Order: sequence, then C-alpha cells, then structure tokens
Amino acid sequence: MREVSFPAGRHELIGRVFDCGGGGTARRGILFVHGQGSSQESYKHRAETASATLDAICLTFNLTGRGEPDANSERNSILEHLNDLISAFDYLSSEALLDRQRIGVCGASYGGYLAALLTEHRNFSRLILRAPSLAVDHDLSVGPDAQYGFDSLKALASYSGGILIIQSERDEIIPEAHISAYLRANPRAIKEVIPEATHALSNPAWDRLFVRYIVNWFRGM
Repeated sequence: MREVSFPAGRHELIGRVFDCGGGGTARRGILFVHGQGSSQESYKHRAETASATLDAICLTFNLTGRGEPDANSERNSILEHLNDLISAFDYLSSEALLDRQRIGVCGASYGGYLAALLTEHRNFSRLILRAPSLAVDHDLSVGPDAQYGFDSLKALASYSGGILIIQSERDEIIPEAHISAYLRANPRAIKEVIPEATHALSNPAWDRLFVRYIVNWFRGM
C-alpha cells in the first residue's frame, strides 16, 4: 500500500493505492467509494484482499469533507463529490500497469449513488452498488435542474457494463424499494443479498460475504 494525493478542482484528495502484484502484464483496476458517514479506512482490508486475490490495482480515497479530524461532509455538494470521484477515477486510470479495459467501481450507500452517476462521465466495465441511496435521500440544492442532473437511476439505465446490486437483508437505512428501483433501472443488473445484515455490515461475517462478492464479481473483468 502507498499513500497518494491527487488534485480535484482546487484542492487535493488523499488516497491509498493497493498493488500486491509484481509488475509485468496490465492488470485490473478497482476504485472503491465510501459512504457519507464513512471514509476510505473502511475499505482498507477490502482493497487489500481484492488486490492480492485478483492481482488488481485498487484505489481508495476520502471524499472532500471526510477522513480529517475536522471534516464535515455536510458542507460539500453532490457536484463536488462527483467531481472528486471523477478525479479519483482518472488518477487510477493513470497507473502505468493498469489495463484500462478492465476497470471496476464499487460504491456503498452514498458512494453507490455517486458510482451510478459516474457511469455518465467515465467508461468502465463492471460496477458494484451496495445498498445504494437515491437522489431523494440527499440535498440537491445546486440549481433548478439538480434532480435531472443527479438522477442515478437515469444514469444507470444507459450503462452497458456489468452491474451487481447488493442488498443488506435487514438494512435500516436503505429501503428495499430503493434496491428495486435500481434493478428496474437496468434489467441486466444482478442482485445478491447479505442475509440478516444491517446497513453498516458491523458483523464480520457480513463483511466477509461482501468481500467475497467483490472478488467474484470483479474476477470476471
């Protein structure tokens, strides 16, 4: 693992690159996007496992307003966070040993919502949305056309890559109606369920199953 920083607009984002490979042939890339009440720290072991198991180059990063002692993500707009994600994707894509035809994105909750929006801005081959939120869950006070411009369902409908949507069976934050809406948005999407799991995957067994889904899904790239 190596600590990195890269520009996103007028500021720098802090991230980590996980690369357990030994060089040589071009490899898969996986970008992880954390949720609103989280940070890249929650993806450390997930990225380490994916990198080691799949010989992948993985990137985690902190969205603006997250991961610092005085961070407050409520100060930041969806547009700013989407631009963060675009910058992170471009940074991962710049890795010398990356196969740019084999990039995947994995986002959870608010990070899943942002990852769905990313499909309209960048090309990548596979997507995981774990317990993704919807535009109705967030403040879209960025202009009169905000609802249209930040519609994750509309974005996902046009995505041609592989989609895995993961539901926590006992999610107390994201209702099943949200999961169903994402599945309807793109009929090619596949659904998996983490039995008994709540939103935060606080039980290590739930997290291990999530990691297994990550590895199995991106193995197909």
